[in-house]
Amino acid sequence: MEVDEASAVGHRPPASGSRFLPWLATLELLLAAAAGALWYLQGGWVWYHGSWPGPRPLILLGLVWVLRLARSLGTPEGRRQLRPSVFTVPLLLFLATAAVSYWAAYDREIALAKVWLFIGALGLYWAMAGQPDLPRIYAALAIWAGFCIVLTAYFFLTFDWSAYAPKIPALTALGAAISARLPSLAARHLNPDVVAGLLSVTLPLTVPLIALLGRRDVPGLGPGFGRTTRRLLGALGVVALGAGALCVLLTVSRGAYVALAATAVLWLAWWLLTRWRVPRPRLVLAALILAGGLVAAALAALSLNGTLHPDPHLGEALGRLSAPSVEAALANRWRILRLGALLVRDTPFTGIGLGMFEMHFSVYALLIHVGYIEHSHNLLLDLAIEQGLPGAVTYLALVATALLWRPHGPETANRELTPDPWSLPRLAALASLSTTLIHGILDDTLYGSRGILLLFLPFGLLVAAGRRVEQPRRQRRPVLARAALWAAGLTVLLAGGIIGLRGHAGAPLRAEWAANLGAIAQARVELNVYDQAHFSDPTMSEVRRHEDLSEAMAHFERALALDPLNATARERLTAIALARGDYEAGLVHMQTLWDAGPPDPSQRDRVTRLLYSDALVDAGRVEEAATIVQGLEFAKDRLLGQSWARQHESGDAERAAYARQAAELVGNAEAANAAGTTGN
Repeated sequence: MEVDEASAVGHRPPASGSRFLPWLATLELLLAAAAGALWYLQGGWVWYHGSWPGPRPLILLGLVWVLRLARSLGTPEGRRQLRPSVFTVPLLLFLATAAVSYWAAYDREIALAKVWLFIGALGLYWAMAGQPDLPRIYAALAIWAGFCIVLTAYFFLTFDWSAYAPKIPALTALGAAISARLPSLAARHLNPDVVAGLLSVTLPLTVPLIALLGRRDVPGLGPGFGRTTRRLLGALGVVALGAGALCVLLTVSRGAYVALAATAVLWLAWWLLTRWRVPRPRLVLAALILAGGLVAAALAALSLNGTLHPDPHLGEALGRLSAPSVEAALANRWRILRLGALLVRDTPFTGIGLGMFEMHFSVYALLIHVGYIEHSHNLLLDLAIEQGLPGAVTYLALVATALLWRPHGPETANRELTPDPWSLPRLAALASLSTTLIHGILDDTLYGSRGILLLFLPFGLLVAAGRRVEQPRRQRRPVLARAALWAAGLTVLLAGGIIGLRGHAGAPLRAEWAANLGAIAQARVELNVYDQAHFSDPTMSEVRRHEDLSEAMAHFERALALDPLNATARERLTAIALARGDYEAGLVHMQTLWDAGPPDPSQRDRVTRLLYSDALVDAGRVEEAATIVQGLEFAKDRLLGQSWARQHESGDAERAAYARQAAELVGNAEAANAAGTTGN
């Protein structure tokens, strides 16, 4: 079938009575952005401001729907935009996991703030996906270029450079010099890592605008985008890219550095593959990505093991590059990943709840009673922690759909190989998704902050850019058919799960579900009573002694009846038993769990080692307890804290003395190891 040029670029001259209707899509995007901005002011877990504006921005999103309906009645293209997109089913599944996560949260007020941010992100996706043609897509890209400029200006006008330790002093000095020459804006400043994350998502969207500078004519943009307009848009893209890149550089966000650099390399590789007409360029690029990932993982492992630069002078030079050093940062990320995985183990089905990371991580993974960090610094891990494994899997389904979806018909497949005005927005959307994923490996500046508003932005642009060809109905793959395949697949999985649960093999899975419910019930009681700002009134031990934890304990007992080696149930019951003075029961739980695993303490997780050590201390087996926790961070301080608790809360001088003895043994071993390292 032959496709004429007008159809190939997706531009058809509108009727005289409907020329203004497509521009309503730009207004829809502005309204959705305004709603998101209002919810951004309300905040999320990081800097939660309060209940204002609550549901009020829904009025703006309602107007978006009204305008969309008005456009659908005015043009055939508008009616086409009301159809479900290829992302509809996985996106709805993802939002369903978010709803479950809201139910699981122990603090519904904070969780609701994150729900509003999710709705704002969905509104931006819907408005971005509703851009009907090429002129409106480029107008939307211009809006995001303006966002880059405004965000950069706000950062320099509000940031206090003296309040942050300089990672690279020369860059910090340059940033301070720029801010000193600008007026100071008395407003709350943004975290540099969050700014870098937001910019890394939106900067790739400036590239199609810049590409307009090199074209004399752009089919599909129409008469409203003459040479002067294209030059202005190109200049806007240049300014946005330059200002945003400078801002990212001065934030010294190494995750953003890696994400933008790697994405640029991938874009260059794609351009070379298509320019050289390499067969199956997607497969070749996927192989290159896999190889690059393996090399990066190997280099990281060598760096952590200290074998990458055995020369001490080279290691010292690398250490001076930034503070903390790259090796220390990687080691810290790896430690947090391992600890965060324990929360996924505890609540794999529901997650711990939206915005509930900080205290769950401290109390149930680190076993300390004050906040430590607000998120795990890894996008997928944060998703799995807060929304359970279903949340992480459904987001990966969105990503897989974006990477595998080919919106063009076979007769126009070769056009995708050329950087024309339609393929550039699509490539920019994929580049934006690439920076999100790569940056998300090293830091979580979107899901872990109010930047979650931009989480679905690349998918919306992909939908809009996918309207390049209007194919005949008989040749179009119906989206609802794909949705039906999704539903059928999920039904098969659900049926298989039910069959497994009815048999003996399903007992461990049912035990995990019971333990999950127990962990949620325990947090709802403990973390709603305990206040880290007044950590000694009451203490967590006092909370566990006096509050009603019968519901949580019943779930844990049910889990052990199904699977006696369920780690979550054993460990949670141990913590409750020790706090209530039932030391024998606590030791039985942990001894059972310990005997079932490897005897080498270094092969066990942190929570198991600490709780087993606690039970051994209370049983008077001091030397064993000290050996179990040797090498763990905070081990000595935690034992001293246990000594204080036994002395002042329980009045148990004997067990307080046991804890002090164990702390002394741990301290002596640490001092001996330090002396040996210095001597070597």
